[in-house]
Amino acid sequence: MTVTPGDFGESFDEDPHPPLLPPEDRLWRHPSELGASDSTLPLDPVAVRRRWLLSHPSRRSVLTAGLVGALLATGVVALGTHLADSMEGTSLSQMQGAGEAGQTARVATDAGSGLSPSVISSISRASAAMAFVDASRGTTRVRVLGLVVRPDGMILVPASSVTGATTLIVTLANGDVYAGDLVGVDQRSDLAVVHINGASGLATVALAADPMSQGSLTLAVTTPGSTAFSLGMVRDLDSSPVVGGHRLLAALTTDLSPASGPPGSPLLGSTGLVEGIITGSTRSGVVATPSWLAAPVAVELMAAGTVTHGWLGLKGVTATGDPSGVRVTSIAAHSALAKAGVKPGDVITSLDRQPLTSLGELQARLYVLPPGTRVSLGIVHDAVRSVRSAVLGATPSS
Repeated sequence: MTVTPGDFGESFDEDPHPPLLPPEDRLWRHPSELGASDSTLPLDPVAVRRRWLLSHPSRRSVLTAGLVGALLATGVVALGTHLADSMEGTSLSQMQGAGEAGQTARVATDAGSGLSPSVISSISRASAAMAFVDASRGTTRVRVLGLVVRPDGMILVPASSVTGATTLIVTLANGDVYAGDLVGVDQRSDLAVVHINGASGLATVALAADPMSQGSLTLAVTTPGSTAFSLGMVRDLDSSPVVGGHRLLAALTTDLSPASGPPGSPLLGSTGLVEGIITGSTRSGVVATPSWLAAPVAVELMAAGTVTHGWLGLKGVTATGDPSGVRVTSIAAHSALAKAGVKPGDVITSLDRQPLTSLGELQARLYVLPPGTRVSLGIVHDAVRSVRSAVLGATPSS
């Protein structure tokens, strides 16, 4: 068994490898579904782009190189070939350098754009639910993006950008301008909710309930009411970067640059749902709070202005191999875990029947469960599997 050090953990998450939808219900396919010849292609977008261009020398377009290269690298099947054939005249060196993951492409929403109707619809739906949020602190003003999550004007925004703001001005995708009020802030997810009074019937988007897979293509919608977007890859599903002075919980790390993934941009996955919300960046690329965590955080912020989470009472490490999950190294006295009869050395393999793969996942999945919540834990003790019930306690005061 291999273990990775961790900290005391309280969490919230789901199976990180959900079954794929049928290809006809997705915006793109996994490379393994493209047939024997395509399944051997490397996942590096640049290498795949160049191979495609060299085998199709007549398809000379910066837009084609960017879209086809980045989409084809991960098995996207959204472009019509007439887009590539109709645009010529760009040099091979320009084509090979264009369209790197993280660059922004802009496409029209008419039939001649070459994008499938499902891709266009997903981008348009997300951008219609976006807004600009201008946060002022004295003479300093910061503009970020927000995402409407309730038709009465509840908007999810990066917390580090609006915390402490004295004035919030919200401009919707249709150009309407409202004064906003800060409803609540959660530092561990770096999300906040802003409410605008007098709005109703606003467009909203669906937040995905299932996590993305590492290596997945993601599409960041970057401008309210527009079809501007950026393409990138998910590098890490469970990082803990420091954003705005706070360590995030279960953040997605992508290869998008800060310029191509502005704070507040929604990340779309292959189903067309919003899979994450960009909150900041590291040296590796922009990071995002996953939607499966953002959704319950938003609900709690809208209801109470804060996130109250229960306490399991363990110190553990990520365990890989068989069994995988969270290996318990110590247990706090009188904690929920102690009362459940769990011992140091045991491995927690599931939470409420959903498999666990890391300590960070356990922390994130428990994060939005309030004290008093009863959970079931899959436990492996001396190679014997069992299920234990535990009632979360209140987080001890520091």
